Amino acid sequence: AARSDVSEPSTAPQRSVSIGSISMVSAASGLVRRVTGGFFRGMKSSIGITPLQGHLLPSSTMWGIMILTAAGVAIANFCIVWAQWFLVRSRTRFFQTFVDEFGPAIAVICAAGVLGAVAAVVAAMVVFVAPVCAGGGLPEFKSFLNGSKSNRLFAMRAFWVRLVGIVLSVSAGFPIGREGPTIAIGGNIGFAAVHFVAGPRLRRCVNVAHPGAGFLPAVMVDEERLAYAKRMNSAIGGAAGMACIFNAPIGGLLYMIEEVNVASWTTEMTLKAIVTTVFACLGNVALVGLCGDKITKFIIWEAARDRRGWNLQDIPLMILLAAAMGAASAMYTRALSAVFGARRRWHSRGRGISKTCPRMAKVIEASMYAAICALTFGFLTFATSCEDQRSWHLIEGIRMTCPEGKFNPIATLLWNGAEEAIKFLYSRDNSMNMRLMDLVLVFVSYLLLNIGAMGLAVPMGSFIPFMFVGAICGRIMGHLLGEVAWLRAFAPPGIYALVGSAALLAGSLHQTLSIVVFLIECVNDLDVITPLLLAVFVGHCVSKHITSHELDELLIHRKGLPYLDAETPQALDSAGCVAGDLCTRLPDEVRLPPPAGGRA
Repeated sequence: AARSDVSEPSTAPQRSVSIGSISMVSAASGLVRRVTGGFFRGMKSSIGITPLQGHLLPSSTMWGIMILTAAGVAIANFCIVWAQWFLVRSRTRFFQTFVDEFGPAIAVICAAGVLGAVAAVVAAMVVFVAPVCAGGGLPEFKSFLNGSKSNRLFAMRAFWVRLVGIVLSVSAGFPIGREGPTIAIGGNIGFAAVHFVAGPRLRRCVNVAHPGAGFLPAVMVDEERLAYAKRMNSAIGGAAGMACIFNAPIGGLLYMIEEVNVASWTTEMTLKAIVTTVFACLGNVALVGLCGDKITKFIIWEAARDRRGWNLQDIPLMILLAAAMGAASAMYTRALSAVFGARRRWHSRGRGISKTCPRMAKVIEASMYAAICALTFGFLTFATSCEDQRSWHLIEGIRMTCPEGKFNPIATLLWNGAEEAIKFLYSRDNSMNMRLMDLVLVFVSYLLLNIGAMGLAVPMGSFIPFMFVGAICGRIMGHLLGEVAWLRAFAPPGIYALVGSAALLAGSLHQTLSIVVFLIECVNDLDVITPLLLAVFVGHCVSKHITSHELDELLIHRKGLPYLDAETPQALDSAGCVAGDLCTRLPDEVRLPPPAGGRA
């Protein structure tokens, strides 16, 4: 496929070239909707078909693009994690200062006002500058990798809004993660690297014959080769972004392979993805080291003091926990999808302020929700007792009204962010325990607020929330087992927290090996491979039995994004359709005559 931009006549020397006839195939989803219904209902007919051809770029060019992508992802991730760490720490200190000066009630109200204002800034950036940045960006990213057009997903304004927005969203106290936007940022960097480096190599200046005007200079672009290279490097950039979050190159590679689909993943991409993820992680570690810190300070990583493992008697209980998490993950994802759809319908109906000023309504909604989260998390801290700070060595405790040397467990888990809280939940140290009622309160409040946040006009991810909710459920089960005297020989609660996270992630995202690699990296312990693999298998099977689509696919359907599964739907096979039935016949007016030609 080629694109030509014609300008004024030229008197430059000319040599004839042959331009083959150009045809375009537009995928029509009307027949698909009539035959399959259900999941394909509402699909648009703008699915781009990209032939599986190579980019044919020189090796030196592609390797330069890989290194440039790795460096860009490392710098972007470092900026995100450092800014997020600084703002979250500043938020907790601000909160503690107000508690000491004005009391906990006034401090919670002031924090709600400040965080609501921050959320309003983020929502305004998204709504007025780059609406495509709302949410995690993975549904749009997967649709692009599937063959559709980018639709401003990789515009420069989208990159900056997503980069700044995810930092402010997490700092505003939303119960969300940063992995979805970080993957989209990595894809954006990979897309831009190909556009600026490979784009000029795929352009040719030619002279095209024009009736009555002689020969006109034009620029020919090999769109298919360029699109192939952009999709390939966007996927590699996304893998590098995910790898930097956990400092796990192999995990990022496996995650993107499972997201993209093995059928669309070429051998060439594997080697280049390994190199890009490794260099991105090394660059991230180097940048953190230049600031005098270690990378483990900014990722979920536990330097375990207690290496107590699991035994065979834990296996039945782990299977039971994984099955429960698999069933819960199906309901969890359906609830997230339902809230997204309800919020979308409410805004489309245009009632009240959403009718007169729909963009401002989304800004106000995000601001109010951030204030609700702050009020909920703040007033829940009054329902617990103080703990000894020396017993919690992994995370920095928040005192609230506790005396020096003590801290508030609920405030520490909810106000330090989900990533810091997960470090505690995965800990096997006996001294780091919480009351059962405190765990239940944290679980209920975080789960409900995370579900309610779906569809807000702010960047957000779902991987970390799934980890957090699953870890709390597993920790609760481990805590209950530890309360029974004759069951104290079972695995510590931290092991069950890992199993809960693995099963919930596998059921919600329908992924397998990448989850195991990420969780092993979090706890720095290879001994947990067997229970994690078992949990992933059970959770995935139970969830697939209940719902055949994971969260991103449900959101693709809700948003009406063009997307074709790797496998033909059974209903389409049963109807006896062929590929020609899905193609729109082009009118004769748009076809180029066979003798069309030009000179270069």
